[in-house]
Amino acid sequence: MEAERVKIELGPSQGRLFASRAKFPGGFGGSGSGKSYVLYLKAVTNAFKHPGIDMLITEPINDLIFDVGLPSLERILGLEGDLWEMNRQRRQVTFENGSTLALRTAGIAQKDLPSRRLGPTYGWVGMDEVFIGNQQQTFFNLVSRLRQEGMPNQLMVVGTPKGRKWAYWRWDRKVAGQGERARPVENPGDYEVFHIPTEENAPNLPEGYIETLKQTYSGDYLRQELYGEAVGYGSLIYPEFQVDVHVRSLPAGIIFKKVIGGVDPAGAGITSMHLTGIDLAGRYHVFRELYKRALDETEMVQTMWGWQGEHHVRAFAVPQEASLLERHLTNLGIRVMRVKNQRAPGIQRVRRLLRVGADGMPALTVTPECPWLISEFQMYERAVSADGVVEDDEPADGQADHALDDLRYQLSMLESAPPVQAVELAWAVG
Repeated sequence: MEAERVKIELGPSQGRLFASRAKFPGGFGGSGSGKSYVLYLKAVTNAFKHPGIDMLITEPINDLIFDVGLPSLERILGLEGDLWEMNRQRRQVTFENGSTLALRTAGIAQKDLPSRRLGPTYGWVGMDEVFIGNQQQTFFNLVSRLRQEGMPNQLMVVGTPKGRKWAYWRWDRKVAGQGERARPVENPGDYEVFHIPTEENAPNLPEGYIETLKQTYSGDYLRQELYGEAVGYGSLIYPEFQVDVHVRSLPAGIIFKKVIGGVDPAGAGITSMHLTGIDLAGRYHVFRELYKRALDETEMVQTMWGWQGEHHVRAFAVPQEASLLERHLTNLGIRVMRVKNQRAPGIQRVRRLLRVGADGMPALTVTPECPWLISEFQMYERAVSADGVVEDDEPADGQADHALDDLRYQLSMLESAPPVQAVELAWAVG
């Protein structure tokens, strides 16, 4: 049966996303911007342009397959019939020319982990609502499955930003990964990004929809939900932190009256260690860093020994629950103090130190030799509820915060340590 030609009009940003030939095009838009429709339209177009292509679209949860995916296909192709049919049990669409489209959850639910995406080979993949949950590993896994011979082998992502998560950094800022993985992306031209305002899709929306959004939302949340902006400033835990203000090399010959350390141990995860020097004016300077996944115990102990000897470290702060580690390190002659892991008060201590004083200087600076701490300061966000309410000093789940944790431990140790009666010796660094 010959397919009927259908004329579909797209807005300017929608059209550029649809036509993109980049390896990994991204379409970030507000609520109702038509970004998901463009994703499914691209899949349908590929199905008929490349007979026999095998494709995949992921949704963050199973319900969206039937609430978004299926209605989008029906809107484009009409009801199931000669052109296409869907096996709902397998969640797979088969087209009349042999092309297929699998609809799956992205892997944020335990019943559908990203590892299950490792088997098939695809000629095109789409990821819908990539800002919901943490879908970065799913993206990595799916990139490796794009190798169907003779096909576009493109992976398109779309979504409404929910803060500055991994997709924002990869597409908007061209930075791959976060935390210990942060680095400039290779081939930045592969990550073409298009921002789609909801107003562009007004002809396809109910009357008064956009006006309702404007009346309901305001500020940063309005920018996110109506214009698809990756708003981070209003939801950042440490909005005071600015690279041009707080990232500074140590002045030559600086004298520290005290040096303290912090350790956030993680076993097979990421262990973070930092040193902070307190100068004669009472300013804090974070100047040494070790940030490593699956850190070997020998390397950790040797590093702490070396730092303790070289910089006369008063003590290393560890979380209160690390009693076994404290005992082990103490037996090895390393000075350790357990502290309460009180997140909210610790965040407030850091924020006070980040504020710029009357002399134009902050009380806390970080040297360029501590890139992971700098990275976490810039990315650490508050939790945002489903209705857009930003939680005060309650970090969102799934973020890299190992370096920030060990910094909080250090400051907590200073407040909980008993007063020192003896006169402190000072020494120069650098």
